[in-house]
Amino acid sequence: MPYENDTQLNASDEAIPALAEQISDTQEQIAEMEHELETQQQIAYAADVFQVDVTVRTLLESLAEGVIVVDRKGRILLFNRRAEELFLYTVKDVQGKFLTMLLPERYAEIHASHIRGFFSNPRPRSMGLGLDLMARRSNGEEFPVEVSLSHLKTEVGAFGMAFITDISERKNWEWDLQTRNQELDTFSHMVAHDLKSSLSLLIGYGDLLRSGFTTMSEAEISEHLDTIIRSGYKMNSIIHELLRFAGLRNEEVDSKPVASAEIIQSALLRLTAEIKQKNAQIEIPDEFIGALGHGPWLEEVWLNYLSNAIKYGGQPPNIRIGSQREGELTRFWVTDNGPGLTPEEQKGLFEPFSRRHTDAAQGHGLGLSIAKRIVNKLGGSVGVSSLPGAGSTFYFTLPAVERAES
Repeated sequence: MPYENDTQLNASDEAIPALAEQISDTQEQIAEMEHELETQQQIAYAADVFQVDVTVRTLLESLAEGVIVVDRKGRILLFNRRAEELFLYTVKDVQGKFLTMLLPERYAEIHASHIRGFFSNPRPRSMGLGLDLMARRSNGEEFPVEVSLSHLKTEVGAFGMAFITDISERKNWEWDLQTRNQELDTFSHMVAHDLKSSLSLLIGYGDLLRSGFTTMSEAEISEHLDTIIRSGYKMNSIIHELLRFAGLRNEEVDSKPVASAEIIQSALLRLTAEIKQKNAQIEIPDEFIGALGHGPWLEEVWLNYLSNAIKYGGQPPNIRIGSQREGELTRFWVTDNGPGLTPEEQKGLFEPFSRRHTDAAQGHGLGLSIAKRIVNKLGGSVGVSSLPGAGSTFYFTLPAVERAES
């Protein structure tokens, strides 16, 4: 009999851990049920508070801000129509779930402490003053928000209320304004330097001619006058590009089929002096693939591309122009025989005030950025393909048309 009792005791000992685990699971289930019941009571109460009264319900649903009501644990109790539009969730999708589902994952941990902090001292205030707050839609897309917080004491506990405003549009305006200010700041330094340099030449050679005109030879006088004229042309070019750069912000135009050959010939005519000075050889095809655009704007693009090819090409510059169809687009290009560009030199090449080679030729860094703005407005894109020692190809695309133009 002692052996039988020992066996029974051993069996009981083995059953104790299993029984304890079962009790623990039951306790957890009870706790979950209590939490769920508490949540449902709070949801029902919030619905009663905010939606039974027609005036309150109408106000809640007509607000331009998203309104989210949560309990002290951060569980969502109420979601107005604007919140549904902002987060792309329905009320049923979010009720009873934690507010962190509406936040980027990187904010989840710190947000829990923020909720505890708010309910320990609830008061109306803005959330995250001076910080860039982001929210997350059901599709994973993040967007910038402003959040104002308030609270409400009820029979079933304290509620927190968050008023959510999507500030994406304002952020875009701020970014655009910041970019413009940076561009203008850079311009004020670079253009002031270029204009001052050209103006100094004008004044210096003007004084030189005035003081020594009677003693100078015709060749010297002609040389000084040429320098004055070149400086004047450069100042005029700076002013022209500045006006074009500023004007492109607001100009709009309807795209039409363009006569590329005529536009290129017009641009080359404006570059007659540079072509002659560098003895540039330019190969032009008999016809071009059709494209949609605006002739006066595209002349500026070709002018900048060809001018760069002449400036930075070989000795002498050998330049090829071409076009080809690429799906729904037409690609145009200008290829030179210059020293080429490293990947690092290609970075930022189409950004305002970026110079290709500051020690190789004079310039004020607006030409390629103007070309980019024009082409982007016409529905295309710009780019460059280059390798050191193998020349460069600058290209742009435009929406294509069926017929080819000569």
